[in-house]
Amino acid sequence: MTLKTIIPLPVKVYEKCNDIMFNIEINKNIITITPYQSPHNKTTITMLQHIVLCNMNYGVNVVPILFPLTFMIVKNELVCDMFYLFKTLSGNTKADFIFNMITSINNIFGCTYSLYNDMNIVNLINVLQLHNNDNTDEIIENTLNKMFYRINRYINFCIAIMSQSNININQGSKIIIIINIIKQTKILFYGNYMSISEHIEHILDPKLLRKKRTYFYEKDGKILKMQYNELYKDNLNAYPSRYRQYININTLIDTLITTDYRLLHNITANVL
Repeated sequence: MTLKTIIPLPVKVYEKCNDIMFNIEINKNIITITPYQSPHNKTTITMLQHIVLCNMNYGVNVVPILFPLTFMIVKNELVCDMFYLFKTLSGNTKADFIFNMITSINNIFGCTYSLYNDMNIVNLINVLQLHNNDNTDEIIENTLNKMFYRINRYINFCIAIMSQSNININQGSKIIIIINIIKQTKILFYGNYMSISEHIEHILDPKLLRKKRTYFYEKDGKILKMQYNELYKDNLNAYPSRYRQYININTLIDTLITTDYRLLHNITANVL
């Protein structure tokens, strides 16, 4: 039996956050979300919508989505190609698209769904392979849509793999090619502007110091940003020590997502 409803969800329209209506359809183990097209409105609703995601860690973020957006139901958890992005940016707030969607579905149909939370890569690969073979081609007919979700699937796998240290991937795979290009990307992370690869090296080895690199000199409660200097090496750190509890690879990857997701999209599209 197919379940259907129409609910308001937050998107960005003309530089403002507004609720617009979306169709929700649940068929077997697939949930499909599309913008609602009123039969009385002659203006065609665009399938490209900028959804609003909001949580306490990263505030309000706007993410472009080419609808339809599909989720697979796995033991009452919802998983899709953008699993890592949604896990990172979505939160339990009424301003959040995903939270509102799941809450509305649960309230209307008496379900107990939640966002997929298992970041085990092997499990995700199996689930998403099943998801992509489970009649979703009938839902996503447009070639542009298929490419959009293929790109985002690769992005989310790549950043999930980068956040874990025990994943072995074939060296010739497109995932490794994308990851290696991403690692060359430079971002500002807790005051230091370096490539992702260099950030990872300094996170894994906090005592690492390299010539011609910028560090923070700390002494007597004072902090000075300076290039590497042999005379002061005992007091140099890649990041201010007051942020030590936040300095980890997961936070680095989250920062990359919130600041340069469009760049990730472009890198992945060029490889694929």
